[in-house]
Amino acid sequence: MIDPKETISTIPAAIDEDGWKLEYDSVDVRIYSKFGVCNSKVIGFKTVTEHPVNASMAFELLKYVNRAMELVNDQFVLGEVLEDWPTDFDAEGTLVRTSFKMPFPFTNREFPHGLHCKQIDPSTFIVGYTPIERVDIPVQNGYVRSPMNISGQRITQLENGSCRVEHLM
Repeated sequence: MIDPKETISTIPAAIDEDGWKLEYDSVDVRIYSKFGVCNSKVIGFKTVTEHPVNASMAFELLKYVNRAMELVNDQFVLGEVLEDWPTDFDAEGTLVRTSFKMPFPFTNREFPHGLHCKQIDPSTFIVGYTPIERVDIPVQNGYVRSPMNISGQRITQLENGSCRVEHLM
């Protein structure tokens, strides 16, 4: 199993790697693709967005995203906290399940994963999703368990008061 520390260190390294291909560029978002990100055998993506809030506010929202989804009960994306998974750098780390209800003809899919966060420096935060393989967590009825690679966000405070969110997936 991948250690959450590896996830936290891999996210900024993968985001900063050379070789990303710009796929889409607009005022709101830039989307890049690259084969083999995080040693996967698929095409990975990163998105880059800026938001008119400070980085710590964005970090607080993203680090509790699964708990927020439980409360909102979104009809497309479901978040569920399964158990605590504290680490030496994140006492509030959790094991979560993120589920997506897909439109026909696709199959609903779920991703159990670790959710860990770390403030790297005064202006940079990481929210990391660590892939896990646990046979003791049953697959939900009507879903398939999808493979997952290391993913997450780097949130950076900008000088203009906004923040940049780079999402690796």
